[in-house]
Amino acid sequence: MRIGAVVRTQPRVERITLENVIVQLCTLAPLGLNDLETLLERRKRYILVIIRTLLTSDRIDYLYPHQPNHPRHTKLQSKIVDRGTRMTRKTWGTRGRESTTSERNSVSDSPSSTATNVGKVLLIGVTGGTGGNAVKGFLEQSVTDLRAITRKIDLARPSVSRLSNAGVELVEADLDDENSLEVAFAGVSAVYCHATAGDYAKPDPREIERARRVAQAAKRANINHFVYNSAGGADRNSGIGHVEQKYKVEQILKQAGLPTTMLRACLFMEEFWKQYTRPSILKGSFPFSVQYDKPLHLITTKDMGRVAAYVMKHPLKYIGREIELAGDVLTPKQIAEEFSRVQGRPVIHKEVPPWIFLLLFRKPLFDLIQWYRNEGYQANVKYLREEEFPTLLTTFGEFLAETHWAKEELSYDDL
Repeated sequence: MRIGAVVRTQPRVERITLENVIVQLCTLAPLGLNDLETLLERRKRYILVIIRTLLTSDRIDYLYPHQPNHPRHTKLQSKIVDRGTRMTRKTWGTRGRESTTSERNSVSDSPSSTATNVGKVLLIGVTGGTGGNAVKGFLEQSVTDLRAITRKIDLARPSVSRLSNAGVELVEADLDDENSLEVAFAGVSAVYCHATAGDYAKPDPREIERARRVAQAAKRANINHFVYNSAGGADRNSGIGHVEQKYKVEQILKQAGLPTTMLRACLFMEEFWKQYTRPSILKGSFPFSVQYDKPLHLITTKDMGRVAAYVMKHPLKYIGREIELAGDVLTPKQIAEEFSRVQGRPVIHKEVPPWIFLLLFRKPLFDLIQWYRNEGYQANVKYLREEEFPTLLTTFGEFLAETHWAKEELSYDDL
């Protein structure tokens, strides 16, 4: 089309020009993302950012906004007539009556109306301690066509066995072997990367090289959406080694031209279940080296899966975004009160001096604690809970109840 040539023939065009061209193209015929990619010769990720803006500003809309399962639901059409004046397009409800504007907005904003078919999702880094809970989140959101990478399909390993029993397809691949990734990515539409290295206070240098291999494999597979479990504060020069490394992984994924969403996780609630934390709390003492009144942003690993599944269902809204994610925000004093409530006896927060970690030769942990004390996370929990991801995020009290915190015979492995 001649209209598309305005963009195709220029290496750089202003954003407003690209927006106007897309609107004009969608006036001539309903177009999908692949159509626009071909006509404009621009990357899908960038086109999706423009589409999201145009949807929000009401300049374009889905061809079948009330029929999310329609095979042409993801096609887009203009809401501007040829003379450039805005028009109100008639849309019809299930009983044949014309829908009101408020009804259309209500329907288009609901998860069921705008959700797209995700297709097969490849899960990376979910066979470890916290990844299995993220998988539960996917399943709860009815995203069930899942494939997980594991170095060896060993069903005697509990975490691998649980994935298999949940109906997750298992494939043998090694993030240190690029050739092995080809089979893992075959037929995949979306990727959720929970981790490319273990959860250590000190960064693992292999995390970067593995991210490069994964990015190239995803690019070759032409995946539609890549959701990465990053870290809160990754974009704020935290000075924390493993957080800074997460940001490097983000940049690798972006530079590969992948359609990404970065979910920057705050402190995982599951950390309180670990052997170095829980026994003392059950006895009534909550040692934590952060001021009693300093807010801490918390998230569950299951919620990471829930939110990842949700954003995959709504790619036009979330591709290209970075979201610092938390489901609750409490001070250490308030956390101790929650422990007291579920345990039925007092739990007291004790502010352990951070310098103790220096004496124990644990400088990375000292640096992290200092960051918690002086900087910390910045997730807007109220907005996330009420506007962005309603019903998807877990409060700390709900987490303690769901995991049966007060049962002393349970351990981290039972989560």
